[in-house]
Amino acid sequence: MLRSLKLSVPEIRAELGLSQSELAGLAGISIRAIQSYEQEWRRPSALVERILLLLLMAHRNGAGLPRSRCWERKQCPPACARRASPT
Repeated sequence: MLRSLKLSVPEIRAELGLSQSELAGLAGISIRAIQSYEQEWRRPSALVERILLLLLMAHRNGAGLPRSRCWERKQCPPACARRASPT
């Protein structure tokens, strides 16, 4: 899907203005997954592609993307954060 749109993960991340860690947190995937997509060692699954495109479209339509995970902003108990944290 990304290739047919002539988009790459590094281009999407650059347009969003996010670090690898921030993008991984927003997309709910690991930083290593982002790194492997950017190095083209692996291709994102269809689900990950959709998530990245949704983030990009939201950004292009003026949605402010948070730079921290929701449990960090809301100061959830550590047990909640561990359950929600992608590894």
